[in-house]
Amino acid sequence: MKQRVFIMVSIPLLCILGASAAMPTEDAPATRVNPGWYGWLGDFHNVKGYYPPHCDRAYFDRHNIAWFWLGHQWVVPYLESGTCKVREAIAENKGRAKIWYEAYWWGDHSRWGDGAHRDGFARAHIPPWVLTKLQESGIQPGGDDIRGKDWLALAHDEAAMASVKKTIQWQIDTILRHCGKDALYGVVLSEEEPDHGANVVLGQKGGAMYGKRREEVRKKLVRVHNALYDFVKTRYPQLKVSPGFYPHWVKPGTLKMDAVVMDLYPPPGKEEEKIERWIEAYGLDTEQYVLLWGYGDRDRHLECDRFDRMVAGLLGRDIRNLGVFRAELALQDRVHRLFDVHGTRGHEPDDMARHRRNVEQLWTETRRVTAELMEREENTASELPSVPEQAWESRNGLVQWTNAIYAFRQRVLDRAYEDLQRVGALTAIPRLADLLAAEGMVTAGIAYGPAPDSTQLGKWERLSKEFDSVPRFYESVAASLARSAINAKQLAAQIAGAVQRPPSGLVGAPLHRFVSDTKRLTELIRAQDFKAATTHFHGVHDILRGAGSERSFRLRVVFSNGYKIPLNVRVTLTASRPDGSSRELYAEYPCQTADAQREIVLLLPRRPASLTFRTSSWTGTLRVSSLELSHSSVGVLQPTAVIDVDHTTGATEWVEREGRGAAFALSPYASTASATVVY
Repeated sequence: MKQRVFIMVSIPLLCILGASAAMPTEDAPATRVNPGWYGWLGDFHNVKGYYPPHCDRAYFDRHNIAWFWLGHQWVVPYLESGTCKVREAIAENKGRAKIWYEAYWWGDHSRWGDGAHRDGFARAHIPPWVLTKLQESGIQPGGDDIRGKDWLALAHDEAAMASVKKTIQWQIDTILRHCGKDALYGVVLSEEEPDHGANVVLGQKGGAMYGKRREEVRKKLVRVHNALYDFVKTRYPQLKVSPGFYPHWVKPGTLKMDAVVMDLYPPPGKEEEKIERWIEAYGLDTEQYVLLWGYGDRDRHLECDRFDRMVAGLLGRDIRNLGVFRAELALQDRVHRLFDVHGTRGHEPDDMARHRRNVEQLWTETRRVTAELMEREENTASELPSVPEQAWESRNGLVQWTNAIYAFRQRVLDRAYEDLQRVGALTAIPRLADLLAAEGMVTAGIAYGPAPDSTQLGKWERLSKEFDSVPRFYESVAASLARSAINAKQLAAQIAGAVQRPPSGLVGAPLHRFVSDTKRLTELIRAQDFKAATTHFHGVHDILRGAGSERSFRLRVVFSNGYKIPLNVRVTLTASRPDGSSRELYAEYPCQTADAQREIVLLLPRRPASLTFRTSSWTGTLRVSSLELSHSSVGVLQPTAVIDVDHTTGATEWVEREGRGAAFALSPYASTASATVVY
């Protein structure tokens, strides 16, 4: 093994590379985890769109996966059709990892479906070529149609309960018939998010409806669960069974269970509270398997902080079976670091030769990506930290070196996060230029080049969050960053002239403030701090508005968060013009804090023809409690109509009341919501 590795390193990245030689102390045994994975196993990579295509045996072997949580939609159809090597994958992994099977019984299990009408198993996103093979083979599913039934329905409907038992038995028998009686470790009587399917009381809406009769509901849920527990244990005594209710539906000591397998990933700020409620409901005496979601679709720092808090809180209670659902984007390196540094093996020994190979592969990949980064900048000779001799000689050395590699990668990702914020500010350039032109402070029609919209920013954000794609992130944003310097020079030069030609309506103190604030605006633009410049322009606009000489319009929007927790919902606000063109005004998460209300103020260079609000895919209600479009010469403009309403309530009534009172609510249910307000 070479002791020193030389690559070309740019001056700006020296700060990233310089500190990566520090070796952390050996991690304490109390931090060891047994890593788990949801939904995917072995050679399923022919099924595209859900999981990374490299999730094969080598991937799971490298990252120490010690338990799997499989859903029926990812197992049963493939076993029956023979279209993927599912049987071989389960046989390979069952000897080294515990396999939990999700007995997902709600829905239609009486037909495979053709994929065209989203019926039967087609609703579970089974690829058409799998459904075609099943239909051609003449194999029929062995379950029943149990649509529209939840756990409470089973407490009163004996026929539905019989259908559920039949469906569960068919699924388990199919796996054991193809893969052997020792293929499964246990059965989970839920999906990964118990309250979201028809699992408890037909989802969140039903949960709210039954909330006032919680004690009555609890008794029925316990009776149904215990009946299903007895059914599974009687027929498959070798299998362990986990319940499928979030803690708030559970009264301690009432459920029959051998283990608890469930997702536990609350919003930021609720980590400790949710862990305590979990322990209160389920205790710590039974086996605990916790699924941590890994989308990473929030702000990267917020997402990483939430993940770290949950891991620390669970390990502090000696809960070590920690799994993830799609360890992507912001959390991918975080999850792999947890697994690679702290993870233990399943049933087979963790031999040193395999451990060395994994660390060598990680180190090789890290050097390759770093070299690609260096090719994009002015080069100078520098040196990555040399690999310590002890890294390859002992388990402790391998753990320390792995931790150091991930610490280096973390700094690269932190740098990319900072640069992403710079790129995000470029969206303000054309918007700011339009506003300045509307107020006569710069010449209209200057070509500033295409500005990135939220879709483009989303693509850049995804590239910046994954270590392997960071070079592509810098390649993608290079032209925009270079153009921003030219735009800044153009704008600053013109604004400097505007100071010499203040609006005629300004005299005395307002005139002095206008001159002072405009000079500061010029400084911010020269520094390419476009986000701060846009914020500062609001102050300039207030001066013009106070004198009644502004030309642009002011839009005030207040979002209300009734949940008192951060919401993972993105809102995009677009303004259309009379000529049919449109511009994106806002595309952010307005309620990423637990504040009850969030006010945003936006400036528009001209009166819009309409405003369109659209949420990201989400489940819940976000109220637009106030919406005011105004100008000093006309006051508050009243909307004339609302069109294109989708999953929105109260919008039409709000317009009919001439804008008085609360505006409307965006209420998507596992979907998007939108409303277009016409002026």
